Amino acid sequence: MGQQQSARFPPGRLIALFALSLASPLVIGEDRLALGGFEYSGAGSYAYAGVIMPLAQQPSDSRFVQKYWLDWLTYNYDKDSQQIDATAAGLEASLGYQVAGKQGWAGLYIGGVVRNTDLSPDDLSNGARGTHLRLKLQADGELTPKHWRLAGIAAYIAGQNAFWLRARALHDLKGNLWTGPELIYQGDPTYRRTQLGWVIEGFKLGAGVTLGIKAGASKNEGESTRAYIGLEMAHWF
Repeated sequence: MGQQQSARFPPGRLIALFALSLASPLVIGEDRLALGGFEYSGAGSYAYAGVIMPLAQQPSDSRFVQKYWLDWLTYNYDKDSQQIDATAAGLEASLGYQVAGKQGWAGLYIGGVVRNTDLSPDDLSNGARGTHLRLKLQADGELTPKHWRLAGIAAYIAGQNAFWLRARALHDLKGNLWTGPELIYQGDPTYRRTQLGWVIEGFKLGAGVTLGIKAGASKNEGESTRAYIGLEMAHWF
């Protein structure tokens, strides 16, 4: 991936590196990005796979893109002193508009999510229950001062009032590695989860695949703190 200072990367490779940081990267040039990963803790788990592609060849660093995403989420919450376990499978298709420059990049996305949520035991009052097609909005971006990548994501699913927020501050290391803290806050009307952890990314696995690892503490509101671990992979083609 070349030089360690991110602002010196050509746009396509710069964005491919960012993919691992955000799991919803900016696509500039003719790059197509495949992403996958998982996260696990006693408070819940998340697994995903997706691809982001330009809509067409576009001559500038401002681009329209298309995103397709599969994911699997588990979590739990308490209601009337009873724990309810939730599992949710989702499929997303979105359109986005992204811009990039020497100081970083930003993107906005709008699309639809089909998600099926199973609850055990059943909770008729949970708005996520069952299968729904809902509107999803997302904004993400990254600032790239010298030796740093300051990244953030904000996503919202209408109707369910579900949200997912993440911030990262990564510093470069030798060998194209980046490391630093991450803070995640997510939930819907039934639960809230806060995570604080540490990320190391930039490991090369060959065939254009890059790996990141992370670990930290995860806490559902009203429950004890649990450890979490995760892996993130990105491949540009």
